[in-house]
Amino acid sequence: MKLIGVGDFWMRLAQELGMTPAKAKRFIMPYVRRRHLIVHRGDLGTAKKTKHQVRKITREFAERCMEDIDRFVHCAEAEIADSL
Repeated sequence: MKLIGVGDFWMRLAQELGMTPAKAKRFIMPYVRRRHLIVHRGDLGTAKKTKHQVRKITREFAERCMEDIDRFVHCAEAEIADSL
């Protein structure tokens, strides 16, 4: 972010999200990891007891993910726009 002129991005984003900078950095990671699992491994479980079955995704889980990601992106876009 500093390369495009956005200083203190994580601090400002954290304030907008109402959390610490460390938590803001961790906030989006579960969604990024799950996306990578879906794309690279077909979202299959890794435990032998699940026999590598596809991990379940409920509508409620998907809606919560979308709300969290939308909130994160909205706040990030606002901070970037304010800096440029």
